[in-house]
Amino acid sequence: MLPFYEVQAKDLRVFHLVARQLTFPAHLHRNIEILYVFSGVQYLEIEGKAYAVHAGEGAIIFPDMVHRYYKQGEQPADAVLILCNPQLLGGVFPDFEKFQPLTPYLPNEKIPEEAVYALKHIKKKDAFAVKLGWIYVIMSHLLPHMELRQRKRIPVPDMSKKMIEYVADHFTEPITLDSLRG
Repeated sequence: MLPFYEVQAKDLRVFHLVARQLTFPAHLHRNIEILYVFSGVQYLEIEGKAYAVHAGEGAIIFPDMVHRYYKQGEQPADAVLILCNPQLLGGVFPDFEKFQPLTPYLPNEKIPEEAVYALKHIKKKDAFAVKLGWIYVIMSHLLPHMELRQRKRIPVPDMSKKMIEYVADHFTEPITLDSLRG
């Protein structure tokens, strides 16, 4: 199955997964996605590489990385999943569109207790400013443990790819043939 482009309606969303493994087909989006597993195991594939994320481990998926979640077995998982528009973090962290991690997976020993504290305390019902504050704490403690590399952006002559990128950048604006031609 080909990945699809997911347009996020909100700039910041928090999901608490209780006693279930998440399943979601291959997709990509402009947001940063943070997964942390409290208990059990969650399976995911990022850029074609499979990961089993166990209790105390996590992953940070950068913008435009193809990823999917899948079940394997019946072991339940308790986890938190956070989606955040990288523009909310601008100026403080690296440009998430220009860099990507060598590995998005974070083993237990690379997740400081301050980040775990924030991951346990961020709530869906929190005010936007409170959630954003927790995101800053989480990213401030996790990013130093990730090796980043310059993202390779290869020009693609494929018209479908150009249209998807255009729609992602301008989805709130009216589309005309003249604007697509440029």
